Amino acid sequence: PARATAGDTVTFTLTYSNAGPDSATGVVITDVIPVSITNSIVISSGPTLQQVPAVPGFAWAVQGALAPDVTGVITVVGTLAGSLTAPEAITNSAQITSGLLDMVPGNNTSAAALDVCMNNLAVTSAADSGTGSLRWALAGICPDGTITIAPPAPLVITLTSGQLAVDRNVTIAGSGAATVTVDASSSSRIFNIGAGVRASFNGLTLRRGSAGAGNGGAILVNSGANLTLSSAEIVSSTASSGGAIANLGVATINNSVLHGNSAGAGGAVANAVGVTLTITNSTIISNVASGGVLGGTGGAVNNAGRLTLENATVTGNRAGQGAALYQTQGTATFRHVTVANNTATTAGGGIYAIGGTTSLANSLFAANGTGAGASVGGTGGVTNAGGNLCWPTGTCNVTPAIPYADPLLGALGIYLGASPVLPLLPGSNAIDAGTSGNCLATDQRGVARTPATCDSGAFEARGFSVTVLSGNNQSTPAGNALSSPLRVTVAGTAPDPISGGSVTFAGPLTGASTNPVTTTATIAGS
Repeated sequence: PARATAGDTVTFTLTYSNAGPDSATGVVITDVIPVSITNSIVISSGPTLQQVPAVPGFAWAVQGALAPDVTGVITVVGTLAGSLTAPEAITNSAQITSGLLDMVPGNNTSAAALDVCMNNLAVTSAADSGTGSLRWALAGICPDGTITIAPPAPLVITLTSGQLAVDRNVTIAGSGAATVTVDASSSSRIFNIGAGVRASFNGLTLRRGSAGAGNGGAILVNSGANLTLSSAEIVSSTASSGGAIANLGVATINNSVLHGNSAGAGGAVANAVGVTLTITNSTIISNVASGGVLGGTGGAVNNAGRLTLENATVTGNRAGQGAALYQTQGTATFRHVTVANNTATTAGGGIYAIGGTTSLANSLFAANGTGAGASVGGTGGVTNAGGNLCWPTGTCNVTPAIPYADPLLGALGIYLGASPVLPLLPGSNAIDAGTSGNCLATDQRGVARTPATCDSGAFEARGFSVTVLSGNNQSTPAGNALSSPLRVTVAGTAPDPISGGSVTFAGPLTGASTNPVTTTATIAGS
């Protein structure tokens, strides 16, 4: 093999011959086998050989003359020493000599290189290259090996000599997005995943990747490649298409955050024709698609393939068209997605579909600003699969129509889980608004959903309780005010917020009642 690891069996095949025109006598073949190859076995075919002393390696003398055009083969099978602990290149070199003057000596030597790789390597250096660096580890890891980055203190790996080529199946396991950062300083892309390669990146932050006029500012997933990104962040990366990721293969993003990236198409992710992108339990925030006559397409995602978003929060993204999603062809499926506070200058502050099929289930759309037309819709058509909610009225052009009601969203933040979410406050119309057939088992944070009455959007509220403080058990003549205001406290499950939510007071519909019959109050405090 061209690449092997400690303990592997390796085979070197040496073919020799006499190109003529005369027979050669005193022919000796010398093979300087590296000392890291042990337990060698030699097999030969062709002319009769006799081993002669040689250090290091082996030497064989051809018995009798080696006639013109006669060929022999020597095969050396050995074991790569188990004591090897770091990647290196070893070379096996061979030479043939004879007692005759050779007028063409240039073909009398040959060498074969073998890359020694390791199944597990640890990154210990923040340098761009050299022993212990990430670039060194990618060059020295065996196919399907694991590179671990677990520094004792936060580590920022700064790339200075270009992108990192991923040319074999590999897992890069960082200790966390808060402790491991790979920074390209806006001078190059960060990772280029080769065709047919499966790569898994987890527990790290990718920052300031730049593909210039190319695709995939932080990661380019080439045709036939497969990326799994988990518990990671991609921030401040730029490209012509796919500011964070350009996917031409298969990409799966889970428990991750794509923040502050930019491109002409797909500020965060561009998904090409016919390929698959799955985003779960993740947040796509403040990405921008800009440029061109229309101001850029797909602030968060530009999709022409097969897109699935589940338990995702898409907020604060901007584009000319389709701030959350610009759909040109293929399919897009949203389930339990919160799309809020995105802005498009032309059309589709939330979703703008000009082709393909877009299906929405148990998702909510709120306060998505647009220059003209609906914030969710487009000439391609968007389908309501049930359990959705839209706000304000008239902003979602979906078939059949989505109900309009204020979802009462709280501030973006970490309320359990690994990625920020927009919580549902008490009184939210999104609570219990999902359809049971589309309910996922957990929300974006990992909180269990109620299967029969799950909430719309990425956040599942865990219930609230109301306790009367004062004003209970009063009486007064009709037409008179009660002597004491009705005051209640509202409690939730920490750390879920309640401030800014609402409580509705409702009097009896018949007989003695209140005026007005119903009153809604805003919750103050934590």
